[in-house]
Amino acid sequence: MQIQVIANPENIDVINEIYHRIEKETGRPVVNAGAYGARGLVTILWVRAEGGQREILAFDCDRDHIQAVLEWRSLMDDSSEFDDLVIHLVRKASSETNAG
Repeated sequence: MQIQVIANPENIDVINEIYHRIEKETGRPVVNAGAYGARGLVTILWVRAEGGQREILAFDCDRDHIQAVLEWRSLMDDSSEFDDLVIHLVRKASSETNAG
């Protein structure tokens, strides 16, 4: 399992490229992490991965979301079930960015 954290949510070119690739390959929508608690995000990612999705994009991730996903990856280290899974986590925009 590979986790990529996109720290700058304003990096639109990178995010759009990932979004369009995933949409074309899977037809699945992105995950809005802000709609879930940290454990809920891990659950929805697990459900998607179990369903065969091998690349997932999640927006609006805070520190707790990212930490929970990294902990999940650590728990899965001994399993090869999700070796080919790539998860892109886009950090939530800071309040300074939102205000500016």
